[in-house]
Amino acid sequence: MEFSKPEDIDGKHYYVNPKEVFELTSIKDKIFPISLESLNFIINCAIRQYNTDVELLINKDKTYLMGNTLGRALEYLLSKFIHLNDAQFKFKQGNEGNEPDLTNISVYEYSIEVKTSKTLIKDPNKCRPIITGNSSYAKDKQDETSKKTKNHYYILINYKLENNKIIDYKAWFGFILQSDWLIPNKGAASKLDINNPEVQKRIVEIV
Repeated sequence: MEFSKPEDIDGKHYYVNPKEVFELTSIKDKIFPISLESLNFIINCAIRQYNTDVELLINKDKTYLMGNTLGRALEYLLSKFIHLNDAQFKFKQGNEGNEPDLTNISVYEYSIEVKTSKTLIKDPNKCRPIITGNSSYAKDKQDETSKKTKNHYYILINYKLENNKIIDYKAWFGFILQSDWLIPNKGAASKLDINNPEVQKRIVEIV
């Protein structure tokens, strides 16, 4: 995988904005202002909190409450810890359907979408984000009438579950376009075209 290389500034590492960011948004900054170390810390906090909450449910014999909602749970927890970011941006959890998952109140165009999947490839030579999305990610028309742009910064997390807890994970960050999603067959989910070198160039490893 030919992922993007972060820029080292004063001992911290930052995602370098690709040309598509400047072409599709009004952003002028060379880098995304939150460091990868800060994003890593925030993700760690969210996952530790998730595992703590799961332990409480297990102890109270309420595992039936967990179901298949882990993605939404992690999104919620990330929204609670994202205030710890080292750019001091203010965020909120976005309204589903018309706002990014982590809506940046300070600078809206620095809002972040979150995608998770319980598929984790451990082989360092093959490790890459395996991410699916609603078919609308690839199919919906993108124009001025769209409720939400399909071109966004993303946090991508692949994880491994054991006894309902996250025991291992890998995370990435990048700017993903609507055209980066593969159009699915009827009834299927769209998939991020991660084997495309042009997509890889816009994604950096966090963990």
